[in-house]
Amino acid sequence: MPDWLINIVSVTPANPGDPTAKFDPSPQTCLQGDNITWSNRTDDPHTPVPSDPAAAPWGVDQIPAGESSNPTYSVLAPQSGGQPVYGIVKYQSKEHPEVIGELNIVAVPPTFT
Repeated sequence: MPDWLINIVSVTPANPGDPTAKFDPSPQTCLQGDNITWSNRTDDPHTPVPSDPAAAPWGVDQIPAGESSNPTYSVLAPQSGGQPVYGIVKYQSKEHPEVIGELNIVAVPPTFT
């Protein structure tokens, strides 16, 4: 399965209270079983966690400033009735919940023309 890198980068907020970081790219298209590594290029720690509290925890440790996630996250599609549910899965930074990202989990690899 492919490995994907998602950078956590600083952004200048347009308004007070807006996020000061973002996940790039977002959404990241991936397949179940692909590996995701987050690289924290900000001055703050971040821990990517599912936005839905009912989702299974991902097991990614806090990512200090300037470092990468450990362990790598192996994508797992949410389940419904024992079957995978494909589509957008939202996640956020545990420390900064206004920083939101998306994984677009697809059933079959995308084709490029």
